[in-house]
Amino acid sequence: MASKDLIPLDRAKLNIASITDNTQDGLLQALLTAASDAIQKWCHRDFVQTAYDELYSGNGQRQMLLRQYPLVSVQSVRYRPVTVLKITNTDPTNVQARVTVTATGLTLVTVKNGIKTTNTTVTFAGNLTLTACGVAINALGNGWLAQVVGDATNYGSWPSSDLYWPPAFPTFAGGTTGQGALQCVAGS
Repeated sequence: MASKDLIPLDRAKLNIASITDNTQDGLLQALLTAASDAIQKWCHRDFVQTAYDELYSGNGQRQMLLRQYPLVSVQSVRYRPVTVLKITNTDPTNVQARVTVTATGLTLVTVKNGIKTTNTTVTFAGNLTLTACGVAINALGNGWLAQVVGDATNYGSWPSSDLYWPPAFPTFAGGTTGQGALQCVAGS
């Protein structure tokens, strides 16, 4: 039985009196899966419990009509992207400084004198809050500076893993990279 089949093979066989043995099980299973798939496509919804990460444009109303139902649980509701952790690189000899948010942490890249240096030591598992991420980035040296935006009570205790926003299409970068590389501000 495929996970999306709407009924099990045994249930289908109960409804077809002419099938009394297992010789047609392979064909019947294939037809069952194809029919279940067609029904789900026609109805524009899944009938098995599935996790979704969806983005909705608000309409100014207090209610929102969801694409998938019934709803089992909500992990989070977020309202517009907000800068919560400002990362800069103040080393004037760096030609480039970039930060990429991945599913497991931050990748910090600098290019100096034609040499690219990549640091992946700032992980969400090792730095559970945004404050901890900021401290870890500041400890790297090499011009890296991080600051939680607002004061520590605003976002500092938020989970660092909330920085990662899964791509809308899981095929993008294998579903492991968020919104991509962001240019760091060079400062004095």
